[in-house]
Amino acid sequence: WGKMPFGPAYVMWRRDVLFAYGGWSALEVGEDTDLMLAIAEDHPGFYLDQNTLLYRKHEGSAMHSSDYWDIQRPRDHQFIAHRQRAIRKLKGLPERTNDAFSIPPAEQDLVSVITPTHDPDSPHLKDAYKGLLAQGDAIPWEWILQFDGPEEDWVQPQWLGDDTRVKLECNGTHWGFAMTRNRALARSRGTLVQTLDADDILLPKALAVGFHALQIERLMYAVGRVIHLVDGNPSLEDDHERLPGTGL
Repeated sequence: WGKMPFGPAYVMWRRDVLFAYGGWSALEVGEDTDLMLAIAEDHPGFYLDQNTLLYRKHEGSAMHSSDYWDIQRPRDHQFIAHRQRAIRKLKGLPERTNDAFSIPPAEQDLVSVITPTHDPDSPHLKDAYKGLLAQGDAIPWEWILQFDGPEEDWVQPQWLGDDTRVKLECNGTHWGFAMTRNRALARSRGTLVQTLDADDILLPKALAVGFHALQIERLMYAVGRVIHLVDGNPSLEDDHERLPGTGL
C-alpha cells in the first residue's frame, strides 16, 4: 500500500467524483483510506500548506467503539442510482431520464459540509458547529447532519436554533459510519463537499482555502494540514513546522 498520499481528516471534494467512486465503503478498516487511494490514483488534487482543522483524539469517538462496526449495512439503492448518474456525467454521457432517483441539483458556489454522528447532543458536535460559524460569510455553506441511530434516540440539538443552513436527518436505525456519510452525501446540494467528523473543528477560513483551490477545474480534491488535539493539547500532524499566524 505504501504511504498514504494524505490524511483523512480535512479533505474537500468535488461532489461528482464522490458519487462516481461510490462514496465511503462499508469496510471495517479504511473507509476513508479506500476512497482517498482510489481517487488520488486517478485524479490530481491540491495540497494546502495551511492549518485547516483541529482533529480531536479521544476514547469516546465512534472510531474507538468496539460495537460500532458490527452492523448489517443495507444496499442504499438511491445512492447507487446517484453513483451511476455521476459516472455518466464524468464520462460525458447524457443523463437517463427514467432513473428512479435523481441527484439533488447542485448549487455552484455552495459547499456541503457532511457530518455523521451517533450522539446528536454531544458537546463535541456543538464545537464543530462553532467552527462552522467561524467560517464567516465569504463562502456559502450548508451542514448536512446525519444521525446514525433509531428515531427514539434522536434529540434535536437546542443550540442549533433556527439556522436554515443546517439539514438534519435520522437514519432510523444503526447503519454505520460509511453508510451514514453516504446518506448525508445523497442529500447534499453543493458542487463541493467538505467532510467533517462530529468531534473535529474547522479552523477559520478552512472552507475558503479549499473552495478557492478547487476553482481549478481539473482538481478533484483539496487537502489541508491538521492539528491533533489530544487532551486539549494541540500538535501539528506529522511534525510539520508550526505556521506563523496560527497561534499554535
